[in-house]
Amino acid sequence: MRCHIHFASAALILATLLLGSLWTTSVQAEAILVGYWNLDETSGTTAADSATPPASDGSVTGATWTTGHLNGGLSFDATGERVDMGLGGSNELALTGDLSLDFWMKPAGIGGAKYGALVGINVSGGSNNDGYFTDIVYTDSVLGGGGVAAGTIEFGVTYYDTGAALYKNFVLRSATALANDNTTWYHIQAVYDAGNRMAIYIDGDLDAEVTTGVPAAIDYANNPAKPVSSFSLGNLGAASTVHTYYFNGTLDEVRVFSGAVPEPGCLVLLGSLLGFALIRRK
Repeated sequence: MRCHIHFASAALILATLLLGSLWTTSVQAEAILVGYWNLDETSGTTAADSATPPASDGSVTGATWTTGHLNGGLSFDATGERVDMGLGGSNELALTGDLSLDFWMKPAGIGGAKYGALVGINVSGGSNNDGYFTDIVYTDSVLGGGGVAAGTIEFGVTYYDTGAALYKNFVLRSATALANDNTTWYHIQAVYDAGNRMAIYIDGDLDAEVTTGVPAAIDYANNPAKPVSSFSLGNLGAASTVHTYYFNGTLDEVRVFSGAVPEPGCLVLLGSLLGFALIRRK
């Protein structure tokens, strides 16, 4: 599935406005935007959260402001470079149920560790320090064990296995390995439908999914250390003692939704310099 944008005529724009409240109600019943970083600042050490209300501005460490997929973006290419949004037990990013991640990435090469952290809550020291996260494989999976192609996208959630009395990461891997060529932009969407389904979309197309064994919830309650973990971009979170797991490349237009976005390959974003846009499925 691939989506195409067509700028509308005045009549269609009017129709969109008249029906907008109905459409918005339908979408919001499924997913609520809780974090949005357009990364257009061009300078400074703050990545502003444009979601309403904005509650999770990011602190930029080392990353370089550059050209993004849309306007500006942030480039990461060295140990320690990251953006930290912080995370507390009541923070809007401390999601335990359905969620969706949506962002643009341009891989530029191999990073300094076996994988590069992209978007989410991932802290070194084992799965008991994680939450939900995405990464790109360089030499090995976040789970270890080898045999995973470089450029593979991983989407994971942390759960508590009561039988084993252990925290574990449930990880879905993309079928497609991305090119680390510092040229190609990829649109990544990761969807977690608690207990039912996890999926990865690349450039609007469903690339990988799993519908069996999906954890019923992301576990924070059983881990007293969880509130010190950090939501981050481009590297492990601030609570980590190791920051060599940087993403080598550029990130842009990062969004987090509470809820599983309906038709995630056709996420409709209204409002641009040219007005409203309509999106249709191919």
